[in-house]
Amino acid sequence: MRRWTPWACWGWLIGVVVFAVLFWWLADAHWTATLILYGPRWPLLLPVPVLLVAAAVVDRRLLVPVLLGVLVVLGPVMGGRTGWRTLFGVPEGTPLRIVTFNMRGGQNPRWQEVVPRLAGLNPDLILIQECVETIGDPGLLPVGWAFRRDTNLCLLSREPVGVVESLDVIRTQEDGMSGLVVAYPVPLADGQVLVGHVHLETPRRGIERFRWGGEVAGMSRNILMRDAGSQRVSRWLMDARAPAGIIAGDFNMPVESRIFRRHWSGCINAFSRRGRRFGYTRVLPKWSARIDHVLVCDRRWKVARVFIGPDLGSDHLPVVADLILARHPGALPVPP
Repeated sequence: MRRWTPWACWGWLIGVVVFAVLFWWLADAHWTATLILYGPRWPLLLPVPVLLVAAAVVDRRLLVPVLLGVLVVLGPVMGGRTGWRTLFGVPEGTPLRIVTFNMRGGQNPRWQEVVPRLAGLNPDLILIQECVETIGDPGLLPVGWAFRRDTNLCLLSREPVGVVESLDVIRTQEDGMSGLVVAYPVPLADGQVLVGHVHLETPRRGIERFRWGGEVAGMSRNILMRDAGSQRVSRWLMDARAPAGIIAGDFNMPVESRIFRRHWSGCINAFSRRGRRFGYTRVLPKWSARIDHVLVCDRRWKVARVFIGPDLGSDHLPVVADLILARHPGALPVPP
């Protein structure tokens, strides 16, 4: 035990560090790492109890590599956040609370609760994916709120939005779609901000083909489709003529995805900036992931607070973000 415990403790630390590096490098670049990306990562912690007991018995200094390995798994691998930036204040300015939620369409048995419960969070904007048209019934809408539905994307806002633009969807019979996206010019007290609402292609098509038929080619095609879709949607939203200041919705990708980092890293992820714990938004019995995001692409907007909303009958949870359009000397004016 004295001979092998040091090897086990340091070997486990080296192993999880190598795993984290390869995971971030290959996730959504190679199908093997993609399976891990959309699967449970907590099994990496299974050796920890045995290693802690062995280290405590043999040499307590060996607790150091074990605890460092735990931090690597909880942080870079599982996506845990400390929210340390919340210790600092945020600048004064125009506040905007935005909620994004995939309600799971007509499969949600509690669909009638969705709008009243989300409105109870006191947001300025509510973005809903897989939205059913019936949630726009006058009896469910908050008094004075505007509602619109574009394909399966819905917007609820305190003020009517202006001319809405959308990007045509490219679909293939087997590999899914390029992604749904709508751009809303949202009025503010002294201007407006362009908000992008997205619902990108799911990796489930590729994973299910591998799971039930062992089809690797299907996973590879799904990765290519999602990569091309993200590129197309992000370029359209960040068009120099009218770039989106805020983008939110169901990206169907966690931040560790290479596709996500390639096409969306130019924006600040609200939960990554000021969220706490894991922030999982897709919750399943055996694993969970953070695939719904609020992104800030105009640096005049600052993230004040972000948290995960209540269970509303979907397999997703809402993301609630408090944003501030900062006011400070030399700040650029809000575009009209």
